[in-house]
Amino acid sequence: MFPKMIVCTQPRVMAAISVARRVSQELDGDSVGGSVGYKVGGGKGNTVRGSKIMFMTDASLVHSTQKDPMLSEISVLIIDEAHERSLSTDVVIGLAKMVLQKRNDFYVIITSATI
Repeated sequence: MFPKMIVCTQPRVMAAISVARRVSQELDGDSVGGSVGYKVGGGKGNTVRGSKIMFMTDASLVHSTQKDPMLSEISVLIIDEAHERSLSTDVVIGLAKMVLQKRNDFYVIITSATI
């Protein structure tokens, strides 16, 4: 798989939490907090240090770049629901482009149901 974390951004808090719960149930047969976690506004979330898949809001990812602008703990960034344009989504796309230019071990996937 990938040596670092896979992060999937969501535009809304409830989407990040519910998708994390669903993926955790499918992957681990368990609740969130093991290999699958989430992080939403204000640093709230359900994660463990070893989480390999993280769901977070766009705004949470933007906030985390203040400490780690190169997203050094992330191998793959999935920007989900990209058609729901917001300032945070646009900033995430811009940050991803910047990181892609500097890291050859970083991958970006942009998804949308309507684009």
